[in-house]
Amino acid sequence: MIDFEKINQQNDTITELSNVLTLLMTDRLLLDTHLSCELFDRYLTNVKEHQDVVERKMISSLLCSKNKQDNKVANDFLEGSKEIRRIVKQYTKKWCNHNRVNSKNLIIGDYDEFIQITKQMFELVLNRIVDETEKLYPLIRKL
Repeated sequence: MIDFEKINQQNDTITELSNVLTLLMTDRLLLDTHLSCELFDRYLTNVKEHQDVVERKMISSLLCSKNKQDNKVANDFLEGSKEIRRIVKQYTKKWCNHNRVNSKNLIIGDYDEFIQITKQMFELVLNRIVDETEKLYPLIRKL
């Protein structure tokens, strides 16, 4: 059984975090705080957890459907999910330092590039949430 309430809560949390982080990014001094690093980590963790749930519960259900259109939608979402995972992995590798024990730091060498790439990632994830809400969830409810 798919818990749409939980999924909607995940979407709300991801959206709220991206909004707060976007605001924090307007001030370099705020961005360089430990709290900002924690929020970025929370954002990335929530995106991963949400993708895991959507893939495991929703996309897998559509892939099992005998309807070819459902299969196509599932494959399209799966490809999109792979792309988001790839982007998040690259982002984490470039901008996040998780090597120290119990230490999470952002590594911002080029502030303007960081802002640009982060905003692009936020936009990609938020667009994905809209697509899920408008295209994926209605199909799942029909099953």
